[in-house]
Amino acid sequence: MIEIVVHDHALKHGLTREEIEFAWRGFICQRHRRTPHSDQVVTVGVTQEGAIVEMVAVERGNELLIYHALTPPTKSVLRELGLVRRQ
Repeated sequence: MIEIVVHDHALKHGLTREEIEFAWRGFICQRHRRTPHSDQVVTVGVTQEGAIVEMVAVERGNELLIYHALTPPTKSVLRELGLVRRQ
């Protein structure tokens, strides 16, 4: 089983550990980034209150370290995940 760890850096935009963990578990879309960042996982999820959250994590064995969390998600991450088109 993979342990989810929220780094202190992920809290700098005002989300709590609990909100971030909940949003990660309830993701809408998730994808590994391309080389050279293929160890990174970018995710968009939803908090219990319905806020949409952008998150980036690194897989390290049985640990998933979430080091970035931001609400609302940036357009670039939404495009990266195929959730919006370029205009």
